[in-house]
Amino acid sequence: MLYVKFQTKHIRLKRLVSSRKFYTLHEADHQLKLLEQSLNKEKKNGSLILMLYEQEECFFRSTFELNNDKSSNLLLLLQHLLATEFPKVSEEEKKALFHRVSKAYRNENTQEANRSQDVSVTAEKKKQVLDRNVKKIFQKWRKKFSNKHYLKSLPTKKLVGFFFWKKLSKRKRTQFVGSLCLIALLGFLFMYSATETKENKSYETLVKEENYEKALKKYPTKEQELVTMLYQKEDEKNLKQIATKYDSPLATFYTQFLNENWEKVIKIEGITQNTIVQTMRGYAYLKLNHLEEAELINQEIRSQTLTEQIDKYKKEQAYDALRKEDIKQAEAVNNEIKDKQLTEDIQVAKSMMNLIDKYKQDEKNDKLSDQERREASGNLELWQRNMEQIGGKQKSNETTKESDNL
Repeated sequence: MLYVKFQTKHIRLKRLVSSRKFYTLHEADHQLKLLEQSLNKEKKNGSLILMLYEQEECFFRSTFELNNDKSSNLLLLLQHLLATEFPKVSEEEKKALFHRVSKAYRNENTQEANRSQDVSVTAEKKKQVLDRNVKKIFQKWRKKFSNKHYLKSLPTKKLVGFFFWKKLSKRKRTQFVGSLCLIALLGFLFMYSATETKENKSYETLVKEENYEKALKKYPTKEQELVTMLYQKEDEKNLKQIATKYDSPLATFYTQFLNENWEKVIKIEGITQNTIVQTMRGYAYLKLNHLEEAELINQEIRSQTLTEQIDKYKKEQAYDALRKEDIKQAEAVNNEIKDKQLTEDIQVAKSMMNLIDKYKQDEKNDKLSDQERREASGNLELWQRNMEQIGGKQKSNETTKESDNL
């Protein structure tokens, strides 16, 4: 299932859309319409960041302006962004991504219709069962009393209390008691049905009501799903509560990961081992500059997310080498990851190194005048500073992407 997340720096928009909430595609579509209506009233514009997620991985991210003819419809907006913001991406990839999202959008309609139908069918079945039970009770009661002969009732008198009961015929007493029992039984059945419905709430209903503790207690097999959802919402309070109250190592693990306590992340024990947990551990090792451990983890699980993070880590090492004028080291790294942007920057760095080498020689050349050597020295410092700026923009961008994807 696909989800949508919005982010914005505008304080006004933060009051209208949650940057922590994961919306379904239809919820996101509805939210865009509400934003447009609100901004139209205020006669103001704004910008949002649209992110698409599948499970825990963000596979699309782009900024767009609100209050235009496409920003109020999710699919139109996605189609517009793919066409205008990603000129270097092939048309086939764009079409595949749009088809993937539109298909998920249609599936949500189908799932919602099926869910409504299931609820309706369940309610009808309960009503039929209750009707059958009541019918059986009436039949049994009628059969029990119809074949017996009772004494004729005494003349009706306006009596109260004990004397009223004493003056009733045996038949009237039996009918009276039977009616009371029937009323009590019907009341019990109604209360039992209501209590049973309340107690048998689904996991999805409990989560929607934010009753996370009851959801975990009643559906312990959903622990991974629940904890992951709270982590994605950055709900540290409920993560800590589950970790403490239910002694959940998994909730502790996600809490420490959310707080970037990498040393604790790799040392927590007692967690059910799976690909997601191993991927997160591998990322923690990377943040501690333990590249070898991260690669050993990924050697078997081959996580796409962890592979991307390892490549980014190596890429930054290559840029560090370039800034230190170590072209060979950068090329060695690029032979492994084969990054297009890094390849281009290495060529740029080589051209800079040609100038740096020239000015180093000119600075020490006794055949040149003092003025020329001073100019060479100034130019050398200039190009060395330029060399230190290689990859600066790339580093900033990838840090942002990295924080969004995990």
